[in-house]
Amino acid sequence: MIISISNLSPKSNRSQTKDSQISKWSYFSDCILRSTGFPAEWIEKLCFHKTTTMFDLCYRTEQSLNELVERLKTLEQTCHIPSNARQDWQRIRKLVGKRKKVTDEFIHLMEQKGFDQSLTQEIESYERKRRLQEKNWTKARESFEAELAEKQLFLQEIYKNPRLQEAIFQQSPSMYKNAVVPYVHSSLQKRNTNIKRIERQLISYLQRLCTKNETTSFFGPIQYGVLTSEQQDIEYNFNQKETERRAFMPYWSIKVLAAQMKECDVFFPYLNVKLSYQYTKTGDSIHSPILEKMVKFPKPYADIIKHLTYENQSIEQLAKKLSQPVAWLAKKLRLLEKKRLILIEIPLSITEPDSLNELRSWILKIKDVEHPDLSLWQERLEWLWKVKQAYPYMTLGQKQELFHKLESTFTEWTGEQPRRLGGEIYADRNLLYEECHGPLNNIKIGGSIKHVLKQDVPKWLSICAKHGEQRRKQEQALAQEIFKMMYPNEDSVPFLKFVHDLSNHPDVHTWEKRWQSIKTEIEEAITHEVASNPKSVVHLSLDYQDFDRDMAWLTSPDLMIAKKDDDSYQVILGEIHDTIMVWGWALQFHPEKDRVNEQLVKKIQKSTQHLRMLNMLSSKRFKIVPFEYPGTTIQMNSFSNSPNEKIPLSQLKVTYTKEGLALTLPDHEEVFYTYNGELNTMVHSFFSLPRAVSFSIRTGESTPRLMLGDLVVQRAKWHISKQDVWSKKHTGSSIELFYEAYRFHLKESLPKEGFAKLPGQPKPVYVNFTSYFLIEMLEGLWPDGENCTFSEMLPNLSELWLSKEDQKTHTAEIRLSYFVERS
Repeated sequence: MIISISNLSPKSNRSQTKDSQISKWSYFSDCILRSTGFPAEWIEKLCFHKTTTMFDLCYRTEQSLNELVERLKTLEQTCHIPSNARQDWQRIRKLVGKRKKVTDEFIHLMEQKGFDQSLTQEIESYERKRRLQEKNWTKARESFEAELAEKQLFLQEIYKNPRLQEAIFQQSPSMYKNAVVPYVHSSLQKRNTNIKRIERQLISYLQRLCTKNETTSFFGPIQYGVLTSEQQDIEYNFNQKETERRAFMPYWSIKVLAAQMKECDVFFPYLNVKLSYQYTKTGDSIHSPILEKMVKFPKPYADIIKHLTYENQSIEQLAKKLSQPVAWLAKKLRLLEKKRLILIEIPLSITEPDSLNELRSWILKIKDVEHPDLSLWQERLEWLWKVKQAYPYMTLGQKQELFHKLESTFTEWTGEQPRRLGGEIYADRNLLYEECHGPLNNIKIGGSIKHVLKQDVPKWLSICAKHGEQRRKQEQALAQEIFKMMYPNEDSVPFLKFVHDLSNHPDVHTWEKRWQSIKTEIEEAITHEVASNPKSVVHLSLDYQDFDRDMAWLTSPDLMIAKKDDDSYQVILGEIHDTIMVWGWALQFHPEKDRVNEQLVKKIQKSTQHLRMLNMLSSKRFKIVPFEYPGTTIQMNSFSNSPNEKIPLSQLKVTYTKEGLALTLPDHEEVFYTYNGELNTMVHSFFSLPRAVSFSIRTGESTPRLMLGDLVVQRAKWHISKQDVWSKKHTGSSIELFYEAYRFHLKESLPKEGFAKLPGQPKPVYVNFTSYFLIEMLEGLWPDGENCTFSEMLPNLSELWLSKEDQKTHTAEIRLSYFVERS
């Protein structure tokens, strides 16, 4: 099926930008499209439209009652109240204040005692409205009870979907077992505490699976597209199902297996041994950069140290260099390892996406050896490999059976628990996870959308780059101040010593706060412009800001597209990543992976050719493989198998210059810059390239939508405290809980749907004020006494453009790569 969408609306007026300015930024034609695997309609069908229609009536009547009470306060000052009826009036005022019933007898008494007629009429009006409100509230409660039962059945029906059950199982087997299975078999006759708790969990997962664009199996598939010069805005092919699914064992689990294998004597000669990256060596002595001390060793340790390097070599190879048997080395190497002076390991590259394959390849290289432990581990790894290959295409029942066996086997082999981080919703915690090439192919983006990508996105990136440049200048001033406070008589210290001393300094938290509170002229100018503009949508008039194009700007913006009623499109900027995200793991399904990789490397090299660039290779890894770009790689604890020049962390120095702090290396005159790699910390900012990423503008308790040309650069947002939404605790299935949230949304003019960023939650959660389940989830996740940031949803559920086989809509996000190239 070929789907083509064209922009039929007239072109909008755009502010003209000089070609010379725009040409500073170039985008990469290949892009990634991530979409949800489940339709947005599921969330929409869980909304309580009948109940909220009655809420609208209740709210209007409530507002009318409030206005009437205010009028009564005014009339009280001017109207005649007989002296013999003062006490009666006080009772009436108390009833009205509490919105209680004023009986006909009271109203008749007012007439008898000679109250001013206008007061009597207002009280009669009050009582009519109060009765109307009572009637509306009764209907609202009836609608709520009926819809709650109806939506429970629909939620149950949704969770009977085999693919949804599989998605939950892959995210959390315990959630599947303890929530999904009992719920789909529940009679739902009584919504007790347990059912309510389960429904809150189920809706939490469902809102994520239907509204968040992730990269996880078939419910967060990877797809690829290109930017074209064609007039059609969006065109794509739809296959009947996913093209390919692959399973992986997480890096931490392979490290655990490798640690067990390392203890087997049969593997000892084949283990790699090298100097720790945190020490330097001179001859047969080791130097500690942190302590700035040289450690000398007696024979035979000195001979061992003399023959060690930072390169991988097997213990067997080292023994040959020393002309000693492996058994002679064993005890001595273990002692050096215990003191953390050397690393003994099975080599697993932190930049290799499939660590199991790497471990399997290593053990298969051991030839001409017969030993029961070798045979045992070869069989184990081969079994794991077959499991990994077969797993994506098994039925849910088969996966359950296999997964249970895999977990028990892993614990039996290693003594380690097979699940990490307590089953949190966003965690690399299970022994198997999947990635998937989705059902969309030949995605082409052109027409009016491409015009925004060529014109307005670069304009905003230029502003972000100027902001990054201004921020870096202040960061460098802070870095110089910190350095001279710690080392008043030094111009250069080892990087490891700098980090150690900084992290243990009594003023480190004060410095961190100063770093976090840095504001730039760009931020202040935009904030001032927005604060002085009362509109709900502010079109920024900030002139183009020049920036230093020689600072190797590499960014990956996430973009969403909203389809309007007139078939025109609006482009919305999400996050801007300070990396080139079309890389490594993300390209694994691309039909021209090698071509794209090669072109990206050339783009990065062209942008950075005038700078000495460092990769700070992280020692930690979850699902996403750390990025390693062209240049020099500083190895911290882990190693990579890239062709980059490798230098141990111990050789890196921090040098004070007139511009700020710089990284230097022995035998290099130039200063070095580190790639960003999403490492937004104070120390990293002192040495990295400036970041061309979006910055948050806030103007009080609410901030309007911000646009630059035809690009939405920031969604409207509100800062809300929980006590402003709910005045008290509500228990059970509470219509009062629902109404208070809905009333708050009307009173504050919040959009019907959006995302709430809550304290303690790693990702924003989708909120729809017409869905009781989502409101109940929000209240449960929101810590008492805390604030949250609520942002409008753009595109909202009615503006989604991506339709799949069932013609239901799905959220989607495009990830692009932008560069500033040097000629």
